[in-house]
Amino acid sequence: MTNTRSSRRLGFARTLTAAALTVAVVGLSGFTGTAPPASAAACLSPNVVHGAIGDKYWGMGGPNSPLGCPTTYEIANPNGKGVRQHFAGGTMYWSHGTGAHPVWGAIGGYWGQRGWEQGVYGLPTSDEQPKWANGGFVQYFECGVIHWERSTGDTWGQTCR
Repeated sequence: MTNTRSSRRLGFARTLTAAALTVAVVGLSGFTGTAPPASAAACLSPNVVHGAIGDKYWGMGGPNSPLGCPTTYEIANPNGKGVRQHFAGGTMYWSHGTGAHPVWGAIGGYWGQRGWEQGVYGLPTSDEQPKWANGGFVQYFECGVIHWERSTGDTWGQTCR
């Protein structure tokens, strides 16, 4: 396994163009409660979230979840492996092999800096999971795991390569 470490807490931003809409997606790891308010112009109706992503989204609480409101329709991943949908508080990824999983905050930022779904980690295979009693999280991917520690703000990962 390869270990890499970042000593600062990261949010993540990703800009894309889809259906003539450009959006930036920003999230917070360890976020509880509702998503930060997004402008009404940036939010789409929650009714545009469907399928496996919709099942997961509505199971998390829909627009009252940390993901908040949808900001894009479902988009095919550039590598042809699955789809994603962006929300005010993060992005939900889905593929046949991995299922639907949200990515956001420091873990999402670390993953994004390493190529998103096309990088060494691949697609998420789990949701963020509490790791330490003091408030850390871990998320598993096709080829590794990414950790975030609340007490220090450190984010680091281990890959299978």
